[in-house]
Amino acid sequence: MSKYEYIDSQKALPANLNSVVRMCRWLTVSTSGFYHWLARPQSATSARRQALIGWIQHFFEESEGLVACQPRPFRITTEADAEAA
Repeated sequence: MSKYEYIDSQKALPANLNSVVRMCRWLTVSTSGFYHWLARPQSATSARRQALIGWIQHFFEESEGLVACQPRPFRITTEADAEAA
């Protein structure tokens, strides 16, 4: 996520009391750069990604019995032998 995307996501939250100017200052980006980024058209890559997300969500929801899951973190399951060479 870019700094501009972060500012855009935060300004819409009702709990956020910070202005765009203040967030831009904290993230060391210009306010004019943020508004320029906001006004530019969607890139072809971004449009393809949005379409792909739609397809994935559609097929996931249409498939029966699928449950989203996260892989478990790696954990050490063996103990070191103090008497080993």
